[in-house]
Amino acid sequence: MTGLLKSDGLVWDLAPFVFPIKLFLFVCEVKERKEMTEKYPITVDEVRDAQDSLRTGINEHEGKNFKEAIAAFKKSAMIHPFDEKHISELETKLKGGNFKLQQESIAYMGCAAVHLNEMIHGLDEDQKQEVPIDDSLTNAFKDW
Repeated sequence: MTGLLKSDGLVWDLAPFVFPIKLFLFVCEVKERKEMTEKYPITVDEVRDAQDSLRTGINEHEGKNFKEAIAAFKKSAMIHPFDEKHISELETKLKGGNFKLQQESIAYMGCAAVHLNEMIHGLDEDQKQEVPIDDSLTNAFKDW
């Protein structure tokens, strides 16, 4: 039963509570990121470095060098981090599961890609023009 919690023979539908909680957490996270970028503005060089590391990770992943790919994805996600504990929390969750190295690499790839996207959103319009998004990265994520 998806979205339901059984307790003492009663069934509680938690679906009405999940969306407001997720929305609240999203709003808090966006506010935290906005405050972070206002205190410590993201630079064009940081975005370029994150993009280069992500590109390196994708190339390593495609070459089946998953350990090297994971290292590159972690490096990308830790450039101007919005939450310094995020990578260690992801690492803990992945170690707790029964994942193959390739699956772990994909998880870190997603993390690095989302992080780069957030960094790009932290730039002003003039800065965005200075950081053209690599076509190979755009093509890599079209099918996602």
